[in-house]
Amino acid sequence: MHRRTVQAVRGVLTHARSMEIRVNQARKWSNGLMRFLLYPLFARYIRMPGRRFQGSLGVLDPLESEIARRSKELVTVMAEGIGERSIRTVENLNACADFIEATFEDLGYSVVSQHFEYRKIPMRNVIAELPGTESGGKVLVLGAHYDTVIGCPGADDNATGVAALLELARLLKGKRFKHTIRFVAFANEESNGDGPELMGSYHYARSCHEAGDDLVG
Repeated sequence: MHRRTVQAVRGVLTHARSMEIRVNQARKWSNGLMRFLLYPLFARYIRMPGRRFQGSLGVLDPLESEIARRSKELVTVMAEGIGERSIRTVENLNACADFIEATFEDLGYSVVSQHFEYRKIPMRNVIAELPGTESGGKVLVLGAHYDTVIGCPGADDNATGVAALLELARLLKGKRFKHTIRFVAFANEESNGDGPELMGSYHYARSCHEAGDDLVG
């Protein structure tokens, strides 16, 4: 009887695994079919603006070469050194926020973190500021998100954007402008379909509105 019971349990488990595999295969097929059917309807809304560049690249001058080198190093740290930065890899998400904060501080900026929660997971926007010459003047916000979708190292989406943000902060440091410039690295822009009000940029925009900041962009 015991042997029959064991065999029955094994049979049930084998059947369950087989069903799980079939369900996963059906889900993948269904998702692929939906993309195929819906893409023509939404393609014009998700196209990138402007025209695609064609032709050979020009020779970079020394400043451009330095920017390219540093940007590649920053992207490599985030995409390869840290890796996936999603709600499934919270340690990596926090490590990236720490890296961005340390980079701003190394450039001589004072850094402020804006904390919020998503699905009970602590999140934070990382903010550095270059004060303008006009007291109480207008503010220009330059932002990029540092989180990724699940299962992706996020080199293009969006380590490249964060690298550009950090390089802009480096290049503009020490310069004087009429308007205040804020460099903001946002968390949770890949909010898993839960709505824009849970994104880091939404939290930041709301805080600017509540503070009465005069944003010019």
